[in-house]
Amino acid sequence: MQLETHYMNLSDALDVARAGDRTPVTLERLAHVFQCTERNAKFILRKMEEAAWIAWHPGRGRGRTSEIELLADRERIVEEVARRLAEQGDVRGAIRLVQERGRLPEGAERFSSWLNDFFGFSREDRSERALDTLRVPVYDQIGSLDPARIYFVGEGHLCRQIFDTLVKYCPEQEDVVPRLAHHWESDAEGRRWTAYLRKGALFHHKRELTADDVVFTFERLRRHPNFGLLRGVAALHSHVVEFELNEPCVWFPRILGFDGASILPRDLLEQRGDAFFDEPVGTGPFQIARRTDRLCVLDAFPHYFLGRPHLDRVEMHFISEDNELPSLPIRLDLVQKGACGLAFRDDSEQYARLRTSSARSCRMLTFNLRQPGPQHDPLFRQALDELIDRAAMLAALGDDRLRPAYGFVEGAESAAPSPDPDRIRSLLERSGYDGSTLLIDSSSNRAKETQLICEFAARYGIALEPRISRFCDFQSNVDRQPGHIVYYSVVMEEGEATFVDFVFSPASAVGMHLLDDAHRAMAADLMRRMYLEPTAEGRWRCVDELSEAIRSSHAMVFLFHSAFDAYFDPKIGGVEHNALGMIDYRHVWFKVAEGDPC
Repeated sequence: MQLETHYMNLSDALDVARAGDRTPVTLERLAHVFQCTERNAKFILRKMEEAAWIAWHPGRGRGRTSEIELLADRERIVEEVARRLAEQGDVRGAIRLVQERGRLPEGAERFSSWLNDFFGFSREDRSERALDTLRVPVYDQIGSLDPARIYFVGEGHLCRQIFDTLVKYCPEQEDVVPRLAHHWESDAEGRRWTAYLRKGALFHHKRELTADDVVFTFERLRRHPNFGLLRGVAALHSHVVEFELNEPCVWFPRILGFDGASILPRDLLEQRGDAFFDEPVGTGPFQIARRTDRLCVLDAFPHYFLGRPHLDRVEMHFISEDNELPSLPIRLDLVQKGACGLAFRDDSEQYARLRTSSARSCRMLTFNLRQPGPQHDPLFRQALDELIDRAAMLAALGDDRLRPAYGFVEGAESAAPSPDPDRIRSLLERSGYDGSTLLIDSSSNRAKETQLICEFAARYGIALEPRISRFCDFQSNVDRQPGHIVYYSVVMEEGEATFVDFVFSPASAVGMHLLDDAHRAMAADLMRRMYLEPTAEGRWRCVDELSEAIRSSHAMVFLFHSAFDAYFDPKIGGVEHNALGMIDYRHVWFKVAEGDPC
């Protein structure tokens, strides 16, 4: 790549209008362009001549100026280097190179077309069989791969490819199904639970999972807020584990299925410490083959206890949000953003479309009651809730996946009326709002929505100042110094059990700053009632009660429910949204077309 960089710098320095033009130049100037000695400049020129990129006409006699002809197509060289970068796992660098070093729109268009062909599926002919690879562009940088510390959906999705839990909640069956445990039972009170482990389940380093790994994992979780029920855990046998709870919970297996309870290999974690999570080892369908800040390569784990994945490899290419993609005609906007998914978004008929209900996803504003300010007044919060014109926002956003939200669960409440200016001004006047500025935190993928909210508020004299963080930095920024208002979203992948995490996790909207003492006590009481409620309907009634209390006090401003969308090439089979709204790589497979490798 260094010779190509020298050629780009030479082309920029000489500013040659068209290939073949002779340009006067001295070795002294070339040494300055190449940032080397004159002797090394001659070496670089010789290499360019050998590649037929230039024609060098040295001046005859002392003090005579030489001439150079640039013969290579500069844009093609930029494209070739960008392609090599992408193939080596640096798509982000490839895009930036074309943005910064490309001159002509034709070159950017060619690279755009190549890059869209690069992503998706490929079938490579190997000596023994074809290798099926899926390349995925990912806009959400993955922070932690420690299951106990994941926060974002993308992190949870990747952890599900690498790790497994004892059981897993199945939304279709509305019940838990076996994973690493094939059976579980409890005493009559629901305070003591016993799990029987599947035999022969292997970690990626080929060691069999045992009860010792399960005990180690849950001992590590005992201080985690989501597992505060757990009093103790013990191995009764190499493949039998007993859990003792602080209070009865008739649906404790649902908690065993949380992603945070993914089983870890005790030997490797004790050896490596926190470095283990740089390239973690689990029992999941894929194992990490390579991981950098720009690429994560997952290879199929052939000994996966539920059956080998159909894909051989998944390449997740991380594309930074601050790449100015609109400046290039790269059709990466056709890729499903922020979902670590394979799906390409396109309006043409060549792509199939998959849409999943928006009932499990909710976006909302939360108020930081640990920070002084007008957000403590319920009348102010009510005014802000009522002034947000959700119908106008949907029209401005132009996103048909969104539906107005007036509670955690879609369809549970009637739509709010259009904003009433007189009523809103009266609420603000009664709240005593003094015109002070409130900081609203949001991630870059919600920047447009946040700006619209600020504009609605400004019509009534409310000063909201947006603080937009890159998606991968959003949570850490909020943790350090949250603003007065935070734009959050939640995916209720575990159904009503999601609220165990949503209420008690220190990283959640509720656990961090949302509820005052009275609401927090009410939430804790509702959770205790949920622990003893045997039916999903009864537990959802508890959730509805909490939702109504939050809505009536305007402790949250519910904004939208969002459906999960995917557009994909029909030659890709097994495309299904999992509970997180993501594509589960384990089930994806490629259909054979005429001429494909065998």
